[in-house]
Amino acid sequence: MLDANLPTFFLKPSPDKIKHHQTFYFSHHDSVPKPKYSLHHIDPALDASRNAYSVALFDSYNTDVLFGEILLRPEWTHPTLSADEIRRNGGVPPQPHPVLPTEFTIQLYNPDQEVRVKQIQGSWNASSYWEFEMPQKTFRTPSASSLDKSKSDPAVAITTPKIIFRWRREGKLSKDLVLFMCGKNTSLDGGKGKGSKEPDVTIALFKGFREITVYESNMYRVNMEDPKGLEVVLLLGAAAIRDIYFANNLWDAFNVVSQKSQSTSKRNDSSPTAGSGAVPFQPQHRPTASLGQAPSLPSRSSSDPHRRSQNPMFSQQPPPADPLTQWQIDAETARLKKQWEAEQRERERAEQAEIKRIKKMLETEEKEQRRKEAEIAKETERLYRIYGKEQQNIVQRPPLPSLKIPDQRPQSGRQPARPPQHGGPYLQPQNLLASASASGFFGGGGQGQRPSSGKDHRKSFLGLRDRSLSDSSTSKLIKKKSSIF
Repeated sequence: MLDANLPTFFLKPSPDKIKHHQTFYFSHHDSVPKPKYSLHHIDPALDASRNAYSVALFDSYNTDVLFGEILLRPEWTHPTLSADEIRRNGGVPPQPHPVLPTEFTIQLYNPDQEVRVKQIQGSWNASSYWEFEMPQKTFRTPSASSLDKSKSDPAVAITTPKIIFRWRREGKLSKDLVLFMCGKNTSLDGGKGKGSKEPDVTIALFKGFREITVYESNMYRVNMEDPKGLEVVLLLGAAAIRDIYFANNLWDAFNVVSQKSQSTSKRNDSSPTAGSGAVPFQPQHRPTASLGQAPSLPSRSSSDPHRRSQNPMFSQQPPPADPLTQWQIDAETARLKKQWEAEQRERERAEQAEIKRIKKMLETEEKEQRRKEAEIAKETERLYRIYGKEQQNIVQRPPLPSLKIPDQRPQSGRQPARPPQHGGPYLQPQNLLASASASGFFGGGGQGQRPSSGKDHRKSFLGLRDRSLSDSSTSKLIKKKSSIF
């Protein structure tokens, strides 16, 4: 500590134990440090914090009161046009890298005011420094005139003199920063006016990036209407210079996520939150930074269309995507295209392999069919050689004559002719018996005549048994009758 009696701000971790929150503790006249301001960085885990640096200064006891904030997006390297590098990178230009910006803007509220901090590069015998200007007159003069109310705020008027402040290193190898008041700028065109002959006045010392000591005796020489605004710019500017220009890794300062460390889930949303990388803090109520009360009428600067177009806080259109986000989109598109082409080639290769497999299977089945047909033909030839002559002999043999079976059915009106038989008196033909029995001598009148069945009845030797009747189902013995009686 430079002096315990001087006003000193100690930058320490926040009591809420949040990693990206810090608190400025204030001590004066060797008093116990008490929290006065809360320094909030945007949560690096959010998608809105990608590729940007954002910090805001709130009141420690009422976080709805926002005094000022910084929103800074880095510049990016231009993509290479070398075909070799693009070919080595898989058809996509190399990833752009963030470039350290040379200026940033501090946005103050109530009244709205922008303070631009520029980095001036040093020479071989001088180190770099950061310069900003603040208007000497900030607030309106109370007036009931409508003409006075229609005028612009003195803070944005080009006729308002501006006081020049510069942050410088205490030494070439030192990291301690000293804030000097370097005169007044009265130029109307915004350029540098005639330098003051007075020496630089030390305003504050930023020691070890942990404590800021204000030279209270020299603050009386700063002729400004808004010392509270200077205090906010002092604290926010010191924190931003420490985080951006003295950071070990510029990628971490702007929360840049490389393509390799990104998760597999890609963000394809084109909204300003996902595309631009960060959004400014937007409190629900306007803070009371300098006067302690909200103004009854809106500020002219907040409704000025010229300032509205210059200030990104009032811009209604979403900011365009930064080069890194665009490169990530292009790289992801190229990766998906290459993956689709690989899948397409793999699908075509699988289809060709399936076609070849089916064709080979059909050829195998056709060969097996031809082999079976050849085996069948060979076996047929072998059997023909063995049994072919016998089959020819059978075919060449003349056919047998067909046997004609006479019709044995009796014909009506005709008796079958029997050959004459000559024998003893007991062996006479049947027709003689018939004629004798039918003679008129016995008076038979032909009643004992039996019709001939037309069959050749064979009789036994003694004429006692008829063979034809013996074959019948009756099998009876017939007594021979006398041919006389």
